[in-house]
Amino acid sequence: MDAGAPWDLQGRSVVMDQDLAPAVEGWQAEPSAGADGLTLSLEVAGRAEAVRVFLRQSEARALAAFITAANGEG
Repeated sequence: MDAGAPWDLQGRSVVMDQDLAPAVEGWQAEPSAGADGLTLSLEVAGRAEAVRVFLRQSEARALAAFITAANGEG
């Protein structure tokens, strides 16, 4: 860890290497034409295909608030 290896705390455990969630290398959000929400596409390290999820507007706002708070913004 002192050398800069990626790690995270999950509860009382320290996780490293393959136990960490894979890194997001890119993302895209597309509004839905037929529903109140958006499709979030995540390009994940080690996966050939993007992971796609549909988020309702309330879920997208909650995710945005979480990311903002986690980054020390707002």
